Amino acid sequence: MATTDLTAADSTVSRPPAPLKPLEWIKKNLFHGWFNSILTIVTAVVLFFLLRGIFTWVFVTADWTPVAHSLRLFAVGQYPTSELWRVGLILAMTSLLMGLSWGVWGGTVRTFALALAVGFAVIALLPMDLYRVNEDPLDLSIRLGFASYPALVMAGYAVGRRGVLKSRLLAILWLVSLVLTFVLLSGFSGSSLLPRVETGMWGGLLLTFLLALVGIVASFPIGVLLALGRQSSLPVLKIFCTLFIELVRGVPLVTILFMFSLILPLFLPPDVRLDRVLRAMAAMTFFAAAYMAENIRGGLQSIPRGQVEAAKAVGLSG
Repeated sequence: MATTDLTAADSTVSRPPAPLKPLEWIKKNLFHGWFNSILTIVTAVVLFFLLRGIFTWVFVTADWTPVAHSLRLFAVGQYPTSELWRVGLILAMTSLLMGLSWGVWGGTVRTFALALAVGFAVIALLPMDLYRVNEDPLDLSIRLGFASYPALVMAGYAVGRRGVLKSRLLAILWLVSLVLTFVLLSGFSGSSLLPRVETGMWGGLLLTFLLALVGIVASFPIGVLLALGRQSSLPVLKIFCTLFIELVRGVPLVTILFMFSLILPLFLPPDVRLDRVLRAMAAMTFFAAAYMAENIRGGLQSIPRGQVEAAKAVGLSG
C-alpha cells in the first residue's frame, strides 16, 4: 500500500508557480535585501545620468545635417547616381524574398523580415527638408521606393503563407538572387542598359552587407568540410584542418583583410590581378568558415558514442 502511494505521489505533476505581479517581481529581483536595493538605486542613478547625456547630445547638441546630406555616401559609396535604380531593384527583390521566407519558413526569419520592413520605413520617413529634390538620390521618388519595400515584404509573406512555394524552390531563388545581385551591380562592358561599374566604386552599407552575405553563404560548406576533416582519422587531413582553424581563429579579422588586400598580390604572378572585392570576400569566407567549423564540430561531438558506433556498424563512414 505504501509503495502504491509513493508511486502515485511521484507520478503527480506539480503545478507550475503562478506568475509574479509587476510589483512582486520588482521586489524579488531588484530589492531583495539591503545590498540588492543599494545596487539597484546606484545603477538607476548612473543610468539616468548616462541616458540623459546621450539623449541631450543626440537631440540637442549634435548637428546631423552633414550626416543627412551624406546618406548616399554611407549607403552606396561612390556608386553612380544614374545607376542607383539597380540598387533599388536589388532591395525590392530582397524584400520580396524575405517576405516569402517569412511565410514559408517562419521562426527566426520573421524577426529579420520585420526588422527589414521597419528599417525601410524609417529611411522613408527621414526629414524631407534636408534634401533637395533631383539633386540628391534620396529625393521624393527614392523615398517612395523605400516606402514600397515594406509592402513587398508583407506581400511576399501573404504569398508564402498560401503554401504555393516550396522550401527547396525558395532556397534556389535566394541563390539566383545572389547571382543577379552581382550581375546588376557590376554590369557589362559596352552595354548601354547595364554599363560596367567597377568594384572600386562600390562602398558603404551596400558593400558591407554584400561581403557579409557572401561570407555567410560561402563559409557554410567550407566549414562543414573543415569540421569533418578535423574529426577524420587521417592524420594529414586532421592536422591540416586543425592548423587552419586554429590559425584563422587566432588572428583578428582586420589582419586577414590586410593580408588578402596587400600581401596576397605579392605572391601572385605579375599578370594575375584579383579584384579587391573578391579578395575581401575570400578573406571574410575563410574567417567565417573557421568559426563555422568549430560550431559544426561541437554539434558532431554532442552525438552519443553509441549512435556513432551504430552508424559505423551499418556501414556509414565517419
